[in-house]
Amino acid sequence: MKLLRNKSDFREWMMKDFIKIKSEWYPLDYIDAESELELGMPDSFPCLAYSVTGRNALEPEVPAFMSREELQHWLEMMKSTEEH
Repeated sequence: MKLLRNKSDFREWMMKDFIKIKSEWYPLDYIDAESELELGMPDSFPCLAYSVTGRNALEPEVPAFMSREELQHWLEMMKSTEEH
């Protein structure tokens, strides 16, 4: 899981951590077009990025994002269960 503050953080996470292109020789346009990379971009920043594995070996890993609002919702739910 990684905090993404902006588009630049997203591109770096996608290339280095998700797609796992480690070499500095690969420019960001390694993928056919930058617009393809942006298809998977989160709706808003900041957000938490993480990978979701498929249900079986044939399903690929996919990127997932949790917005600030979603995180706040889960924190409230966790907090309310502590009080009961």
